[in-house]
Amino acid sequence: MKKMIRNTIGFGVLRDWKNVHFFLLGAGFLLLETNAISKLSLFFGSTWVVNAVVISAFLIMALAANMIVARVTISRRASYTLLVIAIAGSSIIPYGRFTSSPTAAVVSGLLIASPVFFSGLIFSSSFRDVTSPAGTLGVNMLGAVLGGLLENLTMIGGTTVVSILALLIYVGSAITLNKAEERVPTSSAATL
Repeated sequence: MKKMIRNTIGFGVLRDWKNVHFFLLGAGFLLLETNAISKLSLFFGSTWVVNAVVISAFLIMALAANMIVARVTISRRASYTLLVIAIAGSSIIPYGRFTSSPTAAVVSGLLIASPVFFSGLIFSSSFRDVTSPAGTLGVNMLGAVLGGLLENLTMIGGTTVVSILALLIYVGSAITLNKAEERVPTSSAATL
C-alpha cells in the first residue's frame, strides 16, 4: 500500500529544484488568496462580495501578468523584489478604513491582489521554460494544497503571520529558482 501511494503521488519530483520552485509558488499563491479573503471579509462582511472582489482582482492580475510575459521578457529578480514589496505593503494597509463604496471595493481589491500580479509574472516567465507542463502544473497544485493547510495558521497568529509565511515561501521560491538555473548546462543557459 505504501509503495502504491508513493508511486501514485510521486513526491520524488520534488528532488528537482525547478519543481520545488513551482511547488512553493503554488503554496504562496494560495496563502495570498486566503489572506486576501480573510482581510477583506473584515472590511466587506458579506461572503459573496468578498469572494467576488478577491477572485475578480486575482484573475485580472493573473491575466495582466500573462499578457505582459507573452510580449515582454521580464526580469525575475525585479519581479521578486516587487513581490516582496507588494506583500509587505498589502499586509500593512488598514483595509478597515476604506468605505463600503464600489470605488473602495475596486481599490482594495487591486491593492490586496497586487502581489498576485508579481507572482504571476514570475510563474508565467518560469512556466514558459518548462518541458513538462502537465507535471509542472501538478506540482504547483500540490503546493497549493500545502498553502491551504498552512492557511489555518491564521487562527493562531492572524493574517500577519500568513503574510510573513507567504513572504518566506516566495523567498524560498526565489532561492530554488536560482538553484535550478545554476544547474542548467551552459549551452542551454545561453538561450535563457
